[in-house]
Amino acid sequence: MAYRVDFRKCVVENLESGKTWDEVVSIFSISRTTLSHWGHFTAML
Repeated sequence: MAYRVDFRKCVVENLESGKTWDEVVSIFSISRTTLSHWGHFTAML
């Protein structure tokens, strides 16, 4: 599944604000695998 850039930014901002991975995957209904793949995305922000 493809996610919009603004959605990814929102997820990353929540992580940076102190939420845990478990909280973020639950809030946004994404998998931990998806979130781990976005590690490369955060470097582009």
